[in-house]
Amino acid sequence: MRIYKLHALLAAGSTDSAAQLDIVEDGKIQTIAWSGAPLGMDALNDEFRAEVSFSSTNNLNSNDVRQAISEVGAGQNFLTSGGGAVMINHTIGGLNINVIAGERIHLHAFTSTGVIGRLSCFLYIADGSGGRTRTRRMR
Repeated sequence: MRIYKLHALLAAGSTDSAAQLDIVEDGKIQTIAWSGAPLGMDALNDEFRAEVSFSSTNNLNSNDVRQAISEVGAGQNFLTSGGGAVMINHTIGGLNINVIAGERIHLHAFTSTGVIGRLSCFLYIADGSGGRTRTRRMR
């Protein structure tokens, strides 16, 4: 089992490939764990979203995307200021997503105006190909 970490400090706006990593050995993603802290979410329609993907550009507002692996988000909808603290802590287990040595995985993020934050995503990848055929993803 290998554990990979993607981490980014985020400013307002959309960030393609805020962090990226290269897979060093064939394996299978079995678990994804998210941890984040958006700051400044205290106004109407403040938003914080992130995606882990095989694609080098984000697909946060797209449908029928086949390179996205996982997405998380948080939002506030206050008419006046004074929102409470928001944290993102989410784990998804029981996955079986093939990865090939040399593939690049990207962390994309979006924060609305005035929102900043930090975000980490851990990928727990079981070693070995499991006897499958290696097929490179098209970018």
